Amino acid sequence: MGRLQSLTNLARTGLSRLASTVAKPGRKFGYIGWVGHANLGDEAMADAAAHLLGQRPEILSTPRVEQVLAAVRLGGKARHRRAFVGGGTLINGGYIDLVERCLDAGVAMATLGTGVGSPGFSAGETAFDPRWTAALNRFDRVGVRGPRSLAKLHDNGVARAEVIGDLALALTPDAPLASPDARTILFNTSPGQTAQDVANLAAFDHAAGQLLGELVADGWKVMPLAFHADDHPPIAAVLAAAGMSGAPIYQPRNFAGYAALARHAGVSLSVRLHGSVLASMCGVANLLVEYRGKCRDFAESVGTESSLVALDGFSADAMRAQFAALLADPAGRGRELHAACLHYRAGLERYVADLT
Repeated sequence: MGRLQSLTNLARTGLSRLASTVAKPGRKFGYIGWVGHANLGDEAMADAAAHLLGQRPEILSTPRVEQVLAAVRLGGKARHRRAFVGGGTLINGGYIDLVERCLDAGVAMATLGTGVGSPGFSAGETAFDPRWTAALNRFDRVGVRGPRSLAKLHDNGVARAEVIGDLALALTPDAPLASPDARTILFNTSPGQTAQDVANLAAFDHAAGQLLGELVADGWKVMPLAFHADDHPPIAAVLAAAGMSGAPIYQPRNFAGYAALARHAGVSLSVRLHGSVLASMCGVANLLVEYRGKCRDFAESVGTESSLVALDGFSADAMRAQFAALLADPAGRGRELHAACLHYRAGLERYVADLT
């Protein structure tokens, strides 16, 4: 971050916190996460945190900005009664400096369904940073997304950790929303960044285009879903291959917008992790492309490993077989997923209540 950008960020954050103090005095909750970038999954998790806390937490900035603001009581322990490492896969190299800054400023810390490992296509899986071991062992509680994240923490010396589920699950509706008898499929794909990811996704997109084209010919409806603006070009290309050039691509801004679409769907096929998370919350039977370890982390947490479509060594025949299995009982599978999500919703509510 350049000096001018850093100063602008400092001024914007400081003024926002001053205004917040005037409007509602008192210490706040802080939130660490990738928020404000119009990514549906991350925005849904931030909304879930606000729902659980009963107030919208303040998004923490860079380590340097938080250090400066702490000196004038607009950050640090004087400002934040507790800070949460929020939803997403954040236990990696991206956020450890900020976490250490918060801890050194005396801020009480906990995690909220955080994952361990690669955050997505922007980075591969890397070795666990031992700085996280020292940091997490200073947290009041460490609740992670799924069993793979838990195992990584245990293997690296973080003994006091527990699985509490993906943070977005706190927004799970009381009853399933899906229409399992509807011949409507929610579809998402996403762009890769490395040469290997791009090649693997090209194979998936080609197979998805063929599958969607056959479904449309058989009377199905496709509802294309972008979780971020970056998804539009690859989705449009798949739609063109399926004979659906120019079809509208939906981009919900929040979970409510997604749920309004899911009400009409019977099944879902997604590359984005939260394509599966949000579908499961709505009781939509779904397949998820396994492009990073975080996908299996979530799938294992809700017992849906058989619905993971391998991206490395992608097989169109294997995906078709998985899709056929999904269609055998979408209602039953959707109910199981919704029940698992409800279980985590209750656990997340207890977890946050204990910390607040």
